Amino acid sequence: MRSYKWWQVLLAKTYFGEHQNGRPVLFFVDDEIARRLHQTAEPGITDLCTTVAEAVDWSGEAFAKVADNVREWRTKGQYRSEPPPCLPVLAVLVLAATRMRSKGTRGQRAYYERLAELIKPAGWTLPDATDHLRRGSEEIPTLWRYLKEWLEERDGRNGICTFYATKWRGRIGYAQSQAIMCADDNQRLAPFFKKYRGRSGHELLELLRQHGPEKYHLSKTCQEALVSNDRDEIVAQLLEMLSRTGQNAPAPAGIRNLELRLAAMQDQRQRWVLSWKIPCRDGLQGGALKHAGGTLQLTAEEGRRYYRLSGDLPDIGVVLKSGFKADEKYVRINAARRTKPVILQQDPHGGYVETKHAEPFQPSLIVYSEALEKQARELLDRAGYEWEPGDPCNVPGWYVLDRIEFDDEGRPRRKKIRLTGGLKVRQDLGRHHYLAGGEPDLVPPSGTEVVKIDGRPVKTGGRPVLLRGLGLMPGRHTAECDGHSLTFHTHAPRMPERRAKGASRMPSPPGPPLAAVYSDGGFTRLASSAAAPPPVWWRTRQTGLTGASLQAEVPESAVWLVSEAEDGFRVMLRRREPPAIRRFTQEMREFWIKVFFAKPCDDEHQRLWADYCEKALEFSMKSMKAHHE
Repeated sequence: MRSYKWWQVLLAKTYFGEHQNGRPVLFFVDDEIARRLHQTAEPGITDLCTTVAEAVDWSGEAFAKVADNVREWRTKGQYRSEPPPCLPVLAVLVLAATRMRSKGTRGQRAYYERLAELIKPAGWTLPDATDHLRRGSEEIPTLWRYLKEWLEERDGRNGICTFYATKWRGRIGYAQSQAIMCADDNQRLAPFFKKYRGRSGHELLELLRQHGPEKYHLSKTCQEALVSNDRDEIVAQLLEMLSRTGQNAPAPAGIRNLELRLAAMQDQRQRWVLSWKIPCRDGLQGGALKHAGGTLQLTAEEGRRYYRLSGDLPDIGVVLKSGFKADEKYVRINAARRTKPVILQQDPHGGYVETKHAEPFQPSLIVYSEALEKQARELLDRAGYEWEPGDPCNVPGWYVLDRIEFDDEGRPRRKKIRLTGGLKVRQDLGRHHYLAGGEPDLVPPSGTEVVKIDGRPVKTGGRPVLLRGLGLMPGRHTAECDGHSLTFHTHAPRMPERRAKGASRMPSPPGPPLAAVYSDGGFTRLASSAAAPPPVWWRTRQTGLTGASLQAEVPESAVWLVSEAEDGFRVMLRRREPPAIRRFTQEMREFWIKVFFAKPCDDEHQRLWADYCEKALEFSMKSMKAHHE
């Protein structure tokens, strides 16, 4: 492990250090580079190939242990600053790809032979080592994917990803894409990329061949790739990436790029509510970012993963369709319009948050518009599910597919069953808890004639199975189909206790929350969504039932919720926290004038609300005095 750690640190520093800020990364490693890097090692450090040979599992799946270490790295949060601990393995994979140029064939068998030549242990024959590495290569795309995600999450501060693999070369294509050009080749081609900016990869490839590779004094490896035709797809894609990323100058040292991520939660009516989240960046406590529609306020709060957003929040529908830009002196947001369905995955802090790359076997959502329905169908099919339209949400024209899980890359795809609709109870219990009598529908894969519910065969007739018609008793249930199973629970309804005669009548509940108030006196308006239609599954049941519900996502750091009742404004305590008001803006003053005489929903909270009002009044007077002076 000592040698492996040494190589990991050296490769991270050499290829993914801060000097790569804003520049495309080429993870090119050949025999000469590997030899030169090893010359800097202290005594006792083995060479790169020997080090990786010791990390490979020669009794089980070849790269499974390395992949497990990477997953552990991810879950422990080390990814914030360190690249995934698989760089030595990826370097050897690239080294094997560079050795293919001197052989007659470039297929997968030839690649694994070159790899086996580099790392086979003593006592193993070349054919046996080749077969073992090829059979155990399922995790290779996963290792590349984790490195790609890390580079993207670092916002280009450690380089811009250039890894690429075609569908039919998913396991060896990434390494081949990095075995074509070194950093010097990219530097020498800078004038070429500048001259033909905006051309497609195949156009760039043909132009480079017309000019002649020798004109730019490219490396032997690069010239061979340009002359041959068997790697045109990979070379074209790499040229297009380098041309595109080469247009971006390194970001100024002080600039912070923030990421605007789509988030989703279900309200009490089980309707999906979309919103925005911005992950916190180290050392950035907040800011006021100007954009076309006003000013977006960011505030970091201790123990929170995301900034609290207030001020002029960008319209979700507009951003999804057209993109969004906002900036101040040292901070900027540049969110592209969504041209593909958006994947969101369950967040440990609650709800679902947009992700660039779906983690396998994690609860996920697919958010799509009518224009993106075809791509959403394809995505759902790749995940192994039969198509069922998603539910509408608070953004007109956008829909949400829920209860999705993606399989790991490289593993055989399996057809799966999915639950849709149903009356959920207590979100804290989990995703698959429903009211007895309000069971969901089960959507089987196409062509499925029979599924098993609690071990009992149920004919599908080629249609979704209506679980609520099976007479299921409250408790745990299992659905099975072609080796895939899932568990769901049903709960008996709890009837409210009758009020005794003469008992005082409780005041009518306030309406939906209009605003969230924080400990610092700030607030966020909660947009009403009463006009949004109920979910598709609810409308198709034609129950005729309606109900009031919380109509907006409540920020997790909110202390009070402000609602309107018949006798004026009401406030409900969400989390007990003393006032910590330090400043007061004109917008805050106007807000507090309206809610100053609001009544707490619970008499026990009157003293705390009075403390907030006193502090608000105190700082309001101070700010007015300062303004007049």
